[in-house]
Amino acid sequence: YRYRPNHIIVNYGNRRCPTWAKDKMKVLNSWEKIAVSSNKLTALETFKKNGVRTVNFTIDKNQAIEWVNQGKKVMCRTILNGYSGHGIVVAAQESEVVNAPLYSLYKPHFEEYRVVVVNGTVIDFMQKKRKSNWEETTGNPINPLIRNVSNGWIFARNEVQPPKDVFVEALKAVASLELNFGGVDCLFNRKENKAYVIEVNTACGLSENGTTVKRLCDAFAAICNNSTPQSVI
Repeated sequence: YRYRPNHIIVNYGNRRCPTWAKDKMKVLNSWEKIAVSSNKLTALETFKKNGVRTVNFTIDKNQAIEWVNQGKKVMCRTILNGYSGHGIVVAAQESEVVNAPLYSLYKPHFEEYRVVVVNGTVIDFMQKKRKSNWEETTGNPINPLIRNVSNGWIFARNEVQPPKDVFVEALKAVASLELNFGGVDCLFNRKENKAYVIEVNTACGLSENGTTVKRLCDAFAAICNNSTPQSVI
């Protein structure tokens, strides 16, 4: 790669500084900021420090055991840089709590949204929904605890309108991590009427009908032209 002074580098999820990097490059999402945001623990600590509403978490296994003994579920995060549910062990009783660098308290009765933010603007949003005919076609039950493609969940756009608090917390989360862009995974509890940020993805999946790809490209083009990305809210 040959960098030119007028180039803008779109850093899509790389937390390691490349050998060709130079001072004073204009980079969207610096390597240092991605290193913080891609680590589940440092990201949650950053959210907490900056007033972003997130789930309760701990690095103390004894605290995790106390939670399950209270009848709660705990997500044991055995991999801090995992994605799509990799490295998650769900514990509902003491014997299921494994050694892990991070434990987060499971939040029941929630909807899950992905909100894509670029330069402080919401450019896209989706909701995780059950894939139709999943159980009939695969013979496997849908897993309500870890919502990924392998467990029968997809991102949907039709008839999706996240509550306002989802957007509020998503914008706060990206700002707290000092990122130029990110896909924020938020839970929303209807009973509490509150959103909780789980993580910010700096390399969102781009296969979903091409819509997210187009909106991201349009947003990056707007930045190159010194204008504001188009909001979808």
